[in-house]
Amino acid sequence: KAAKEKAAAEKAAAAKAARAAEAAAHTKQGLVDYMITRVDDTRAVISEGGKCVTGKGAPATYSSDYDWTGVFDSPIQPGCGVQLLTIEVVRTRGSKSGTCGMISPSEKRLNLCLCGQGQSVGLSSGGYICVRGKWLDERVCGFKADDCLEMKVDTDAQFPQVEISVNGEHACRLGVDWGWCFAVSGAWGESAAFRVLLPPVAEAAGSAYTAAEDNPCNRLLLKLAQCMPFETVDEVPWDTEQPYFYFVPRAVVLACTSASLPPMQSLRAAGLLKRKTIEIAAAYRGEGLVKKVLFVSHRWEKPGAPDSTGAQLKAIQDHLKANPKLDFVWFDYSCMPQRESESIDGRSAKEKREFELMLRSIADLYLTSKVLIILDNTYMTRFWTLMEAWCSMMTVTSQGVRSASEAEQRYSIVCIHNADNEFGVPKLIKMLLTKTPNKVANMLASPDVQVTNAKDKETLLPVVRRIDDHVREVLLTA
Repeated sequence: KAAKEKAAAEKAAAAKAARAAEAAAHTKQGLVDYMITRVDDTRAVISEGGKCVTGKGAPATYSSDYDWTGVFDSPIQPGCGVQLLTIEVVRTRGSKSGTCGMISPSEKRLNLCLCGQGQSVGLSSGGYICVRGKWLDERVCGFKADDCLEMKVDTDAQFPQVEISVNGEHACRLGVDWGWCFAVSGAWGESAAFRVLLPPVAEAAGSAYTAAEDNPCNRLLLKLAQCMPFETVDEVPWDTEQPYFYFVPRAVVLACTSASLPPMQSLRAAGLLKRKTIEIAAAYRGEGLVKKVLFVSHRWEKPGAPDSTGAQLKAIQDHLKANPKLDFVWFDYSCMPQRESESIDGRSAKEKREFELMLRSIADLYLTSKVLIILDNTYMTRFWTLMEAWCSMMTVTSQGVRSASEAEQRYSIVCIHNADNEFGVPKLIKMLLTKTPNKVANMLASPDVQVTNAKDKETLLPVVRRIDDHVREVLLTA
């Protein structure tokens, strides 16, 4: 027994020395090294640069003001065999009322929450890492007692990235969406640890993120805040006559070097989206912002990846270069809050509500803006693409809608993949251009017109059928 205890102590001491050496090396590189190490079932130690900053095993307190790091114990269910703590880093914009998106202790997770609400990268209670519904490779899935999970933040990339390694071995590299939430759980041994490495950050002059006192929690919070800029989502009342939408500025689209446009949460996190209000009556008259906006009608090629090859992004960029008066782009994946996967929806209640409201008003924008139709061979079988294309081929009058003349044409069609300009383009135009609202609604209701969410047909078909009445009402009351 004594020999085993001695061996265990030597192992723990060696692990501690190795990690202290790593911390010293990180300090030389200019990296900020924070380590959270388990002491027992209810206590942990936070180290900064290899030095203990919370006192040996002293549990830190959690601030109800949501403006600093807290460590507190999580109740353990009898017989579950999992030792957990909860660790949070949240940030607010100088307000005590900011949302922290906190994981409650009853959910039994060790949680490092960066930026409050957002997408999650986390170990489930079974000790595996799940990223937006997809399991990572075996090097990560085998996270065990005494393992060290390390996440290194890289802000040099076009969009923030996180490098994940286990016990010093690279596991994966992840793009970070709006808000970071790293949840860690599993069997924590005596030396098990969770580390966050941050690049050196220059103090921002006049930063809104100020620490109330000089402590490691606030220092970590401040550095995270400086590393991860994002645009707050202010509460804006929804007005059906003047709805707001999010747009990607022309310069951002043209400068994008990634394989495809990023999801909305990533763009908003980087402060690259613009929220604009559009007066529907003015749009019907061809006035205002709609003259500078390009709406993109395209088919999603894969769930969670509408542009799997980058062909759509190239088509959008080419169109913008040919049309210098277009200042903003609306691309659904990049301009509406997205789910993490088909089975996981990490959106807040507010984001879901925002999504539904924008969805109901979207036909008005396709009826009035410039529209780029990105045509592939399955475009003409999908509900949303056909509805968008039909709207783009109509023009608004005081009596409702009618087919647009050549001089009134707002749409452009570009073929990608196996679509053919000679046959595909005239076929689409012939299918839609002369149809009345009732006729196009009947066509869209057909079972051979596919839709991912059947509820979309139920919601939108009545909108299409009464579109003439809607247009007349808007113009009459304007």
